[in-house]
Amino acid sequence: MSNSIAFFAGRFLARNPALVAVATVCLVAAAVLLLGGQNSEPKATQQIAKAIATQAKDTAQTVCERERSAMLVQYNEHMAAGQPWKAATTLRRCANTLQNAEMTALVASAERLDAITTARDPKATPHDRQRALNRLPASDPQDAQEIAKLRKTVAAMVDKADKAEARKIAARKRSEGASIGMSPEDVRASAWGKPEHINRSIYSFGVHEQWVYGDGNYLYFRDGVLSSMQTGR
Repeated sequence: MSNSIAFFAGRFLARNPALVAVATVCLVAAAVLLLGGQNSEPKATQQIAKAIATQAKDTAQTVCERERSAMLVQYNEHMAAGQPWKAATTLRRCANTLQNAEMTALVASAERLDAITTARDPKATPHDRQRALNRLPASDPQDAQEIAKLRKTVAAMVDKADKAEARKIAARKRSEGASIGMSPEDVRASAWGKPEHINRSIYSFGVHEQWVYGDGNYLYFRDGVLSSMQTGR
């Protein structure tokens, strides 16, 4: 069993050289602190932090250089499969680490394709489409007319969706703000407030009132007690 553990541990460390490097620096740092005494601790700590940062950066660059070809292959596979965001994610970290112009351009191209694809997608929510459009440059020369039209269309869709959601929330609040059995005074003091107007009917068996709030919202009173309610969509 111990041999198996050693095998898998060795395999894990071989695949994570950055972790090995940082761990080594940390061990050296611990030794420096123990041997250096308390008086040198602040200065030693700064030197250790700098050493760890440098080692991590150097290791990350080494890993990126070594895996660059494989990442480019994976990038192309994701692009061919219609997964531009995954393609961008594949290269983004190493593009930043290496400050590589070619990789940075490929990331930007994939991100733009992902944004324009989402913006064009009628199945995406209006807000997702608007966020995608906001990721595109304000003066993008590519598909400029289409993007300008999409911005206008999607903005109208977002406005409509926001108003519908606001009506839905208001209806729920009104429903929560009044309950069967309330008096007219209690209803006026609730989220419903005063009605736009009241339709009153007097019968031999009592008085019925319909309180009209607009947008399909109504409250019904029977002899001064809330008996039923109707909310719009």
